[in-house]
Amino acid sequence: MGETKTSSTRTFTITVQPAKPKFEVLPGRVSTGIADVDALLFGGIPERYAVVLASPSTDEREFLIKRFLETGAKVGDTTFNITSEVAAASVLAEKYPQNFYLFVCNPRADAMVQSTPNVFKLKGVENLTDIDIALTKVFRALTPSATRLKRICIDVVSDALLQHRVVTTRRWLSALLPTLKSRGFTVLATVNPRMHPPEEFEAVVGLFDGEIDIYEKETSKGIARFLRIRKMTGQKYLKDEIPLTKG
Repeated sequence: MGETKTSSTRTFTITVQPAKPKFEVLPGRVSTGIADVDALLFGGIPERYAVVLASPSTDEREFLIKRFLETGAKVGDTTFNITSEVAAASVLAEKYPQNFYLFVCNPRADAMVQSTPNVFKLKGVENLTDIDIALTKVFRALTPSATRLKRICIDVVSDALLQHRVVTTRRWLSALLPTLKSRGFTVLATVNPRMHPPEEFEAVVGLFDGEIDIYEKETSKGIARFLRIRKMTGQKYLKDEIPLTKG
């Protein structure tokens, strides 16, 4: 029409805030990598705590271990894994060579995983001192400012208990766990309660600050697996159980 018209809009202010967590997170927690488990623990395992995962051999057990290790490696935590199996751990060792350290306790270690500076091959759990020596070598090589947090998964406790029985295994853990905690490590160890007499199982589990259980029970839809926090000495946690499988 040959005319010029000018218009203006109202001014809008947009304020962006960080998303609030879905559950309460207490300071000094180390995430397990699984939101439902972290919710029970108010953010994760307390720093410098030694926690045992009591579970039979299940996919859920392996998934929890994998997420615990993977979460630490991704954010730059110094992450150790002592295990006799390397299926998932070898991938992490290759992907995070600067902060993930794999200790393979298996006579077939040479055939199971490639030799790299962050992979240590041991003949098994016949000599527990060999594990301590390998750990000490890495401790000495770590720089104090290398990472904010440290975490370790000890996945050979049942192997050690079968090989050495309860007295030697308790003696080993009684020395190892305080050493790890004093160096800043948060510890997740695994024990299969189906592999040991109840008294031996309890004698080992009693050395830990906390206990997480994966167990099966009958439901209206059949057998299902659940997870719960059985113990977390001196710490706040929820006693609810989490369903892991559908019955």
